[in-house]
Amino acid sequence: MGYPVADNDINELPVSPGGNQFDVKRFIFKLVGFLPWIIISVLIGYSIATLYLRYTPQVHKVSAQLLIKDDQASSPDYNIIRDLGVMPGAKEIQDQIDILESYALVKNVVDSLHLQLQIFAKGRVATSALYGALNPVFINLLPDDSSDFKPQSYRLIVRRDKFLLQAPGDPAIYHNYGDTILLDGHRAYLRLNTAVKPNANEYTLVIRDTKSVARSIISSLDIRQLHDMGGILAIAITDEIVQKAVDIVDVLIKSFIDASKIDKSIVAKKTNQFLRDRVEDVEKNLNGLEITADSFKSKNNITDISVAGNQYLSEVITSDKEKANQEGQIKLLNSLNNFISNAKSVYD
Repeated sequence: MGYPVADNDINELPVSPGGNQFDVKRFIFKLVGFLPWIIISVLIGYSIATLYLRYTPQVHKVSAQLLIKDDQASSPDYNIIRDLGVMPGAKEIQDQIDILESYALVKNVVDSLHLQLQIFAKGRVATSALYGALNPVFINLLPDDSSDFKPQSYRLIVRRDKFLLQAPGDPAIYHNYGDTILLDGHRAYLRLNTAVKPNANEYTLVIRDTKSVARSIISSLDIRQLHDMGGILAIAITDEIVQKAVDIVDVLIKSFIDASKIDKSIVAKKTNQFLRDRVEDVEKNLNGLEITADSFKSKNNITDISVAGNQYLSEVITSDKEKANQEGQIKLLNSLNNFISNAKSVYD
């Protein structure tokens, strides 16, 4: 059942349980009293968020696509089955994924990019990893040592004309750029990166062994097939440095292509060598069979059937020609004999 509502009832202020009306001015005055604490809380939250975003390492994801081509020598039956939706090549795609994630291929990436060596810049609060063009110096290893690296850290001070690379417990000795030094048992020399202003603070050069670096890259790799009916692989990797992730993916794809070319070349060479060996074996066997057959024929006075047949055919043709000539001569002699017998005069 409805009751009429007057206009003054709608505009009436809310009443507290005690019967007093809500005082807006008094509430605002109380709120102003807490305003400094609210501003301080906002500033503290903003500062904490800024520090967190500033010093928390950002992880970037880099991806690329690789086309696995079908074998051009596939049989028509294979193509028919593939068109029907049955993919017997799925195992081959998985094999390619396993190769891309293999230790041997990733180790080649680590050695090519020298990822065992990592320079860190010391900041006021935290240290940051450097890579590529951001490094204050470029470390070049001489290609005369293939031994593995051992975990080690060095103190690195970069100056315009010289540098200090000091291991724990070693004396502080400055070197000139271009001089050959021993770095974790490897011969190397350093070049100054003139595009980067040396940091006033010290750097730290951290060396890790190849196995640990390769395993960390394998764990960060994400390789999967884009479509069940296709042969395109998506290769993705996550890393704090974008350029480092890009270089890893590029070198990994290049190493995979080079390994495929080498594998196909080896298979072609082995196949060619196998065919040559088989042809030589068959030729030797045929020559031995021919010699054995000739020896058997000579011992048993057996001639070759084809040769004997050709000889017999030629003799038959020759005898037929001679027989025809003789029959013509006989007919000619019989005609002369009849003419002479029937002659009316001896002078005919």
